[in-house]
Amino acid sequence: MMRSVLLVEGNEELNEVNYCALARDGYEVLNARTLTGARELLFIRKPEVILLDVVMPDGDGIDFCNEIRVRTHISSSSLHGRSRKTGAAV
Repeated sequence: MMRSVLLVEGNEELNEVNYCALARDGYEVLNARTLTGARELLFIRKPEVILLDVVMPDGDGIDFCNEIRVRTHISSSSLHGRSRKTGAAV
């Protein structure tokens, strides 16, 4: 049985890179570009792991992480970084 991961990443380029890497490694990737989309996927599917960006276009990823910890038993991790050039969160 294929292991499933919910990828929640609002940045289109990072979403695609992470999606391809996970799929190449044999994971079934459930893909959401918004927290609303992630909630919808969680309603119909139960992934084993959630990879969650903290800066999302429709809310705060940390708040969402706290929300799903209360409602599910799914492991979660946040994906975030900073630009070397500007120091801005990416």
